[in-house]
Amino acid sequence: MNNNHQRDMKIMPSGCDRNAELKLSALMDIFMDSAMLHAEEINVGISVFWPKKLFWVATKQKIRFKRPVKLAEIVKITTWPEEPGNYKTVRYYEMTQGEEVVAEGKTEWIVVNTDEFKPLKVKEVFPELDFYEKKGMADNFERIKDEGFEEEAGRYTVRRIDIDYGKHMNNVAYIRALEGIFTTEEWESYNFKELEIQYKESTYEGNEITFMKRFSDDKMIIKGMNQSGEVCVYAILGK
Repeated sequence: MNNNHQRDMKIMPSGCDRNAELKLSALMDIFMDSAMLHAEEINVGISVFWPKKLFWVATKQKIRFKRPVKLAEIVKITTWPEEPGNYKTVRYYEMTQGEEVVAEGKTEWIVVNTDEFKPLKVKEVFPELDFYEKKGMADNFERIKDEGFEEEAGRYTVRRIDIDYGKHMNNVAYIRALEGIFTTEEWESYNFKELEIQYKESTYEGNEITFMKRFSDDKMIIKGMNQSGEVCVYAILGK
C-alpha cells in the first residue's frame, strides 16, 4: 500500500477569488479530496467504512498559504498520515510547485460508529503501513480559551447545500460560511493567509450559527454558537 498519495492539478476558477487567487475554503476542499483518495487506496475510505457503519470525523484542521496560489497554476498535492494513536490520527498535506511548498496543512481525525457516534480505536481499523517519514506542518493545534468574545461578526443559517453524507454541516462549509460573513473589502484588508478550525458540535439544516470574534495580536479568533448557545466551532484566522 502507498504510504502517501500524490496528484497534479491545475487551479480552477471555481476555487479562486476576485483576484484570481485560491481561497482558504478551496484549499481545504483540495486537501480533503486528496485525503479521501488516499483513504480509498489504503482501504479505509468510504467504500470500505460505510458498509461497516464507520465514519471519519475531522476534529481539528489547520491550513496555511506560504504565498498566493494563482488561477491556472499547476501544482502537486501530497498527503500522508502519521502513525495513529489510540483514538486519533493526524494527516498532513502539502501543495508544491517544483521544489517550492506553496501551501500546507494538517487534520486531526477520529473514527466513529454511525449508530452511536462514539469514537473507536483508530489503531484497530487502520492498515499496517510503512509510514511516510516526511515531516509535515509542525505547528501544534491551539488551545482556545472561551473568553472575551463580545463582538458579533455575523450570522449564518445552515442550508441544504451545506449538508454532507454524514447528515450534518460539512467541515469546509463552516469555512465558506466564515468567509461569507465578511465583505470583500473587509476580507482583503485582513489579508488572512492561514486558518485553524476546531469542530465541537454538529449543526444541521435550518440551524443558525452566530459568530462572535475577538483579536489576539495579528489573529482573529472566532467562536460559532448554535441557537441553544452551544459552541459548535472555533476558528483562528491569521496573516
